[in-house]
Amino acid sequence: SELLQQLRRDVPAQFEGICGNCIHAGKCLGKCVMQNYYMKGNFTSPYWTCQRADDAGIFPSTRKVDQDA
Repeated sequence: SELLQQLRRDVPAQFEGICGNCIHAGKCLGKCVMQNYYMKGNFTSPYWTCQRADDAGIFPSTRKVDQDA
């Protein structure tokens, strides 16, 4: 199906927010892309818990691809 093709193409390569900058994106795969879709309207939205932690400055910089970000 086209939806499955889109998921395979975009997850995790096109993740947004903290998920796009996390070293675990390829393993965690955004935690639950369906929940992300429900909350934000697209499959590449960041997982809300990690994004809130990053926004609050408590997401570990050692887990970021770009540790300066």
